[in-house]
Amino acid sequence: MSGIHIKRVTIHGFKSYSDTVTFGPFSPGTNAVVGLNGSGKSNFYNAIEFVLLDEFDHLRPSVKKSLLHEGQGVSSPTAFVEIVFSNESRVIPIEKDEISIRRSISLQKDEYFIDRKHSTRQDVRNILEQCGFSPASGYYIIKQSKVTSLTTMTDAQRLDLLLDIAGVKVYDTQREESVKIIAQSMERKKKIEDSLEYINNRLKKLDEEKAELEEFNELDKKRRAIEILIQDRSSRENQIEIEARNEELQVQTTALASIRTEYTENQTEVHNLTDELTNTKIKEKLCLQDRNNLQQQETDLIKQHERAQLKASKYEEKLKTAEIEIQDKKSKLEKIEEEISNAKNQEEEYTKEFDEVSQHKAEIEGQLSVLQSLCAGQLEDIDNVNAELKAAKKEIEKFQKEVTSQEKSVTKAKNQLDQALKQRSSFVDEFKKLKEGQKKLTEKRNELLDERKLNWSKQYSLEKEHHDIKKHLNELQVKATRSANSDVANGIDYIKKNKFDGFLGVVIDLIEVDQEATVAASVIGGRRLYYIIVDTVENAKKLTKKVSEQKNCSCSTIVLEKVNPSNKELPEGVDPLLNHIHYDEEYQKAMELIFGGYALTSSLTEANQISESKKVNCVTIEGETILSSGIMNGGSANLNRSPLILSTQINAKTKDLQKVKEDLKELNEKIQGIEDEIKKCDTDIAGNEKQLTECRAREVTVKSDVEKARTEVDNAQKELEIKQNQFSDMKLHLNSIEQRLQALQEPKGEADDETRAKVRELLDQRVEIDSQRLKLIQLRSILRQRMRDVLVPQQRQISDQIAELDPSRIKQKLKQSEQKSKDSEKKLNQVNQRQEKINQKLNEISEEINRLSNKIESLKNDQTKMDKKISQYQSTIDKIHQRLALLEQRQEDIKNESMSIGAYPEDEIKEYEDLSMSQLYNQLHEVNESLQTFRFVNKKAIEQYQSFSSQREELERRKEEIETSGNSITSLIANLDFKKNDAIEHTFAQISDNFAKIFQELVPTGQGVLSLLKNPDDDNKAVGIGIRVRFGDNTEEVGTAATSMMQLSGGQQSLVALALVFAIQKFSPAPFYLMDESDAALDPNHRKAVADLITKLSKPQDDVAPAQIILTSFKPELLESCEKLFAIVQEKNHSVAKEVKVDEALTIVNERENA
Repeated sequence: MSGIHIKRVTIHGFKSYSDTVTFGPFSPGTNAVVGLNGSGKSNFYNAIEFVLLDEFDHLRPSVKKSLLHEGQGVSSPTAFVEIVFSNESRVIPIEKDEISIRRSISLQKDEYFIDRKHSTRQDVRNILEQCGFSPASGYYIIKQSKVTSLTTMTDAQRLDLLLDIAGVKVYDTQREESVKIIAQSMERKKKIEDSLEYINNRLKKLDEEKAELEEFNELDKKRRAIEILIQDRSSRENQIEIEARNEELQVQTTALASIRTEYTENQTEVHNLTDELTNTKIKEKLCLQDRNNLQQQETDLIKQHERAQLKASKYEEKLKTAEIEIQDKKSKLEKIEEEISNAKNQEEEYTKEFDEVSQHKAEIEGQLSVLQSLCAGQLEDIDNVNAELKAAKKEIEKFQKEVTSQEKSVTKAKNQLDQALKQRSSFVDEFKKLKEGQKKLTEKRNELLDERKLNWSKQYSLEKEHHDIKKHLNELQVKATRSANSDVANGIDYIKKNKFDGFLGVVIDLIEVDQEATVAASVIGGRRLYYIIVDTVENAKKLTKKVSEQKNCSCSTIVLEKVNPSNKELPEGVDPLLNHIHYDEEYQKAMELIFGGYALTSSLTEANQISESKKVNCVTIEGETILSSGIMNGGSANLNRSPLILSTQINAKTKDLQKVKEDLKELNEKIQGIEDEIKKCDTDIAGNEKQLTECRAREVTVKSDVEKARTEVDNAQKELEIKQNQFSDMKLHLNSIEQRLQALQEPKGEADDETRAKVRELLDQRVEIDSQRLKLIQLRSILRQRMRDVLVPQQRQISDQIAELDPSRIKQKLKQSEQKSKDSEKKLNQVNQRQEKINQKLNEISEEINRLSNKIESLKNDQTKMDKKISQYQSTIDKIHQRLALLEQRQEDIKNESMSIGAYPEDEIKEYEDLSMSQLYNQLHEVNESLQTFRFVNKKAIEQYQSFSSQREELERRKEEIETSGNSITSLIANLDFKKNDAIEHTFAQISDNFAKIFQELVPTGQGVLSLLKNPDDDNKAVGIGIRVRFGDNTEEVGTAATSMMQLSGGQQSLVALALVFAIQKFSPAPFYLMDESDAALDPNHRKAVADLITKLSKPQDDVAPAQIILTSFKPELLESCEKLFAIVQEKNHSVAKEVKVDEALTIVNERENA
């Protein structure tokens, strides 16, 4: 078997392999696995055996647990071993280059997989046998322990090994079974012979009983003839009474059917009225809920109206108070503004007077300066005065710029104040706008909440109606399910859910029946109402197969393409049942198959007439049937359990439910839209509130900005006043200089008394003028301070108070409150109107409930009366049925007695047929008296004689068959013994020849022979296999021999055992071999010979295909010849594998030897 070999081995969770470890890819030739003791080499071979060998087939839980990895940390809950085989030569008949076999175990599971597909152990065994590998044999995996066991085998054990290899145990099993069959056959033959002896004795005795039986038979014929005549006359009399009773039953049944029809109609009306009453009560309940809601709304609106009126009254009072206070404030403001105006005029007068006084002072100062210089005799130099004048003018020009700059600062501060005031005004407008928007949003939200509340009430009403309809529909569906077989109902549900191809529907779902024909159609349709209509045979087969695979499911189908109804057309003058059944045209054939051939009649009498006259099948509207053959089926039908009526009611309720669902969906969408608008309002309100909050926050800032701007204006004004005063002083000084210059330019004389008097006068005037100037300065300063610190703040304060007391805001709130009052009053009127309508509607509903209740009560009273009549009719009919049952039973008894009498004795009947009944009874008495003398006769003597004769023939035939079969089995046993001996001889010859050749290869100077030991006292039966070998080398003479394995050294014994293993493998070759330290006991020379032989096995030969070798060894001789080497090491108590080179493998081997 070339081309198949192990390519990879993957181990996970198995013994020392906790993680996933992969060995490979392996060479198709020789491979070696090395590792230190305890690294996991043996576990590697155990893993392969775990997958391939039968000895690991059935594992106990304790064994499974031992195979799962247990180490440091968490133990592995599962383990698997996967072997990948190369299949390039397609030895395994699967179109893949690689085939994997995996075995996975846990404490609960043990599974096999082929190419990752779930498989059985037998599937794995079949694939291995196709490769030439026998899972039952252990000689493809050679461990050191197996080599040791071969060295210690006895001759008899070696013979058992040979028998296993030759497969002769099959012959032994067949021989044992054949011997067992022969023993059983002999036992059966003995029983047959005993039975034959008994039968022969019994036949002799039956010959004597036959004559007595023949005389008895003559008398028995007379008895039977008389009894037949008596039974015939009794049967005719019985039949006459049966016909009379049937006529009476017909009359009673017709009357009962009529009253039951009336009862059923009454019951249907009660049912409909009850449904109507229930719905009316639901409406009443919903109206009561609406009224309660409206009453609650009325209470809320009254409170809302009262609150609005109270607020309006408060705002009216507040408006009056505000207007009075505003008027008072305005009066105060006018007075203050008038005072400020007067103060400003006074200030201007003070300033004007101050300027005049200052001008006068300047003139006096000029004159005084010149006169004082003159008096002193030293006039000022005009040039110096001009220079001083020039400097003063320059200083004034410079200061003029400062005053102008300060005036601009004042203007700027006033502009900023104006801007702040405008911003405050804008803020007030924005705040009002936001408040108005917030009010509108709140009003809109309240309207939406009221609308949602109203729709919630409608939603509750619809949900209640939906719940009631659904509950009623479920009750009807339960009744419909109970009317069908549970398995059929399950099957229909399964088909509808899966929507199979070709499924067209269930008969009962595809038809609509007129009300008067409902009961009739239910009776005729019967179980076929639940048949499944399918388009083709193929789809029907698929559908029925799927249904049959389900638990507690069944179905019956009508295949449209196969339907060919044989119903003949009904004659004219009859009403076909099909005319009252409506369906799609494509189902015509199916409906004809079920309902065709039946005429619908109004009564049983009409049905009887039509059936007899026109020979057609008839069904009454009450469900009674009369076939054209005369067979009649009667009784009453329960309308409440009629599947078609239930189906009609279900369809109606389904439509009602769908309508309510649509209304509910539309209402839910409307409510959702309202809720979305409410959410939007909430969002807008929140946004508005956020803006209001921001406005309130900005209000503080704006007020602060206004106050700050006012402060800046005041400060700038103060600074300007200071500079203006300084500027006035500078102008006065300039004027004084100009006056001095003017005085110097005038012609002067000598100082005299007049001049000095003038100086004193001027000095006095200057003092007086300074006093005036100081007084004017003080008055103007006091006036300015009063305006700045008192009048202007008062003006601002009163203006702010008037702004805060803005009556328009109070008027707006008053208007809002009045509007709320009007709105609540309007809504209150609307609620009152709705209450009046609901009260009116409740009165109407109450009247309707009383009417329906009275009607139902009346109908139930009628039903009670009809119940009594039905009971009376039913009692009479039951008595007739009982009598008919007795008569029919009597008729059946007469028939059975006639049949039990036996054969019809025509001659004897003719002899007695003219006798009366009394004469017949007398004759019967006489014959019975005569028969008393034969009461001990064997009435079955003739039959027994014939039966025993047949049994004797059958037993003789079976005895002959057993003898023939025994001879065949004896021949088979002889043949099996021959084949067994031949197989043993052939197998031994092959293995013996292989052993001699292989031993010669391993020990070129030696010789090995296998001998088949036989027992001459037991027909030369094989009893064992002996081994004789001799070893020779440069120090031993050729011919040195050992006659016993025990006389050999350990290494020689191992070599002989390996030679025997190789001989067995050559007899029954496999695609691969595993060897686990099988060379451990060999010396280097023999180990080299074994290595050469292994290498030879892995190469193609003339008559033997190459084999893959995977071995483990601690000796370099075997490792050096290997094509691939793998090392197993321990890492953290886990086995890990890796591919290595020869020198690395030898290093590991040396480490082991040194250790």
